[in-house]
Amino acid sequence: MDYLEIFAGAGLVTTNNEAPVNPIHRQSLNADFGAKLSFPVGQQLHVGLVYQGEHRNKISNVASSLTALNHNILAVGTYSFAQKLPLRIHANVGYRVDNNLRVAQPGADARLINITKAYGDNSILTALGVEYLLSGASISVEYSLEMISGGSFSSNPQRVTVGTHVFPTRDRALGLMGGVDVATSKADATVAGTFKEPTYSIYFGLNYMFGLAGQDSPVSFSSNDTFSSAPSKPAASSNKGTIGGYVTNIETGDAVVGAKVQACGGNLLSTDASGLFTSKKIQEGPCAIVITHPDFQPLQDQVNIVAGMDSPYDFGLLQTKPKEPVVETSLTARVTIAAKNKMGKDIEALVYFANDKTRKPLPISELTENVFELEEGQYEFFAKSNGMESPTKYVALKGGEEKYIEFAFGITPKKVTISEDKKRIEISEKVQFEIGKSLLTYNSQKLLEEIARVLRENPNVELIEIAGHTDNVGAGDYNAKLSQARADAVLLHLFKYGVDKSRMRAVGYGEDFPVADNTTEEGKYQNRRVEFRILKRTDDQE
Repeated sequence: MDYLEIFAGAGLVTTNNEAPVNPIHRQSLNADFGAKLSFPVGQQLHVGLVYQGEHRNKISNVASSLTALNHNILAVGTYSFAQKLPLRIHANVGYRVDNNLRVAQPGADARLINITKAYGDNSILTALGVEYLLSGASISVEYSLEMISGGSFSSNPQRVTVGTHVFPTRDRALGLMGGVDVATSKADATVAGTFKEPTYSIYFGLNYMFGLAGQDSPVSFSSNDTFSSAPSKPAASSNKGTIGGYVTNIETGDAVVGAKVQACGGNLLSTDASGLFTSKKIQEGPCAIVITHPDFQPLQDQVNIVAGMDSPYDFGLLQTKPKEPVVETSLTARVTIAAKNKMGKDIEALVYFANDKTRKPLPISELTENVFELEEGQYEFFAKSNGMESPTKYVALKGGEEKYIEFAFGITPKKVTISEDKKRIEISEKVQFEIGKSLLTYNSQKLLEEIARVLRENPNVELIEIAGHTDNVGAGDYNAKLSQARADAVLLHLFKYGVDKSRMRAVGYGEDFPVADNTTEEGKYQNRRVEFRILKRTDDQE
């Protein structure tokens, strides 16, 4: 559920005493469980409530030992400085109901009482901590105090905790934890020779988050501030979805921190220390995105909100550069365009800009040479003539060059087929994305509809791999993330068009497997591709 975390854990406590003078005591298995409900107050502050129950098992070799159930109720708050610094401040205050006297009855051995913390004193709990965020880990320092009724300040347990939380996987679902508590006071206990606060305690553990459904929920101590790149299970009863954004410098691949994001005309969001932002629930359908940052050129884009989905998108910003002296060079290309019928004769047509629908189509005459001056850049053209539409052509134009483009009309070959060796799904045109992003172009979305139709008509194709590849422009890590995001975007669209997710897997290979020379523009164009490999199929029965 949005803003709700449910947690459970297990552990054991043991002494290192030597038998028979000091028998070994073990408490196994102890269980912690509970829930955290929190919600945002603005962009940087989250507040909420935590309930934690502690089930403490009895000591098997102590006849009077019983199980105990303790309760902790806390009000919590987190303030993030992610717009400027990768820091968070955490604070909590609450109350503890301690029933641990049931585990070690009065008069028990002092070591047993100390190792099982069987003091039985209810207390007010307070803590203040600072957390520093890294790309795959977090480091924290916390001061905590337990205030026991009737005791002085110095006699209450106090400690400083230094800890770390490491995330070895990209989705941060798995976490490895470790740290040390250092006592700032040795609070006297009711048993002579025993202290409630040991001089130091060392701890370690691991956790795994089984669900990341509430992506717009506040980040917790586990620094789980990323969004899953895989599409989530759709909610049948909801007509809203969310988007997760990753904003980077398009030239270097570095995360852009503190970028202002406005989704669908709503409230401004800000990217965190990892360049990430997550929207609230948004009505399904087209959504305008505006991203601004003082050091980068503004970006206006459009994404598609899918009901019940948490959809990932990458946005690349171009850094603002100081103005340079104007050099008199040609920034336009001379383009000759022709349209021909299946007999090879010139015909009239209109040529459309698929990647810029605001531009008027170019009229093509059958009687004259059709020459146009176009600004340098990347273009997607398609032509229409007498109710027929040509395949899309992808052209990169450079200032000062001359280019010839021809559109042929007639019998249109199938765009999507299964190869003769039945190992690939072959496509007659490329799957195209916006530059530096995982946002599919309009024509490529139409192509994916055709791919989905072929997969639906061939249920014997049980598993395909959607392989994303890039050229070698930019950092290798950035290209790996970009290719994975693009493969995920293709999987999401095929799923939307009726292909079961169990029949697909998305893999981003980055720049590792080029099929052409990356030193030329044409080679880079060929290397930016998505391939569909058939991994498993059942043979057709004759």
